[in-house]
Amino acid sequence: MADRLCIAALLVALATAAGCGSGGDDGGPAAAAPPVPIPAHLCGGETFASPIFATATINGQDGWFVDPAGGFDEGIVALGSGACRGNGVWKLNNAVTSGAFGNQPVSPAFPQSAGESSVRSAGGGDTMVVSFFFRAVSPTADGSTFTHSFSPTSSDRHTYLRFTNDLDANGGFRIISIDGVLLDQTHSFASNLSRTAWHHVRIVNLNVDGLAPGSIANDVVSIWIDGTLAGTFSTWESWRVALPAATLAVTRSLFRLSIAAASVDPSFTSPQGFYLDDYVQQVLDSSSPATILESYKTGFEVP
Repeated sequence: MADRLCIAALLVALATAAGCGSGGDDGGPAAAAPPVPIPAHLCGGETFASPIFATATINGQDGWFVDPAGGFDEGIVALGSGACRGNGVWKLNNAVTSGAFGNQPVSPAFPQSAGESSVRSAGGGDTMVVSFFFRAVSPTADGSTFTHSFSPTSSDRHTYLRFTNDLDANGGFRIISIDGVLLDQTHSFASNLSRTAWHHVRIVNLNVDGLAPGSIANDVVSIWIDGTLAGTFSTWESWRVALPAATLAVTRSLFRLSIAAASVDPSFTSPQGFYLDDYVQQVLDSSSPATILESYKTGFEVP
């Protein structure tokens, strides 16, 4: 486990590290210090140009999909100075939910996939990395919740990471994962996050060939919150093997709205959802982590 965690840490370090150089002192005037870059986990740390989105459902924009028939409460919003960077954000809310998978919001799918060598595409790698900024819409607990999963084109789930704006007594604004052979292992990575501040999450899914002894998943999913490693969990590999079924190769993110606010706590009736900004997804291989095999970035920017 320690070796796999080190590999995951290296992947993120290479993806986010700023270059540096050195030179000898020739006795000349001291050069002006370059501007200090904003860390990637802070608003403004990302500097890529974003495609332009219309203030409407994200469906059909820049490769994103959500079934209009689902009636989900989601869409691009011009938030102005309230955005993490720029003016546009994606609002995602569980005011409307569905137990299905194929109708849920998904990011653009890569041609090359990430997964174990037996299932990934020929040009793919063993690792997929996703990061984005997120903020609760409501400054108080309201039962807003969504689940992020690495997903294949079939809309199945390879991982489970849930974001919830819950009562303070239940952990407040928190993040948990679920894994295990019976999907009965819950891991907590954050609780009582500020509801009024932007936060950053980076999720690194390293898919290791085979299984650990006892048919236990050996894939490692590392989660960084606001620039700090919060912990690790695993994929649903061991659960799939027990079905039995093959492990998955993933190409995109699934943002699932399946849990109603009242299921978080009966007192919640009007969830307001979350704002998301500066979304990044990449495929690479741990054998050559500096080589990005697939990359997509968007700031959900508006005209």
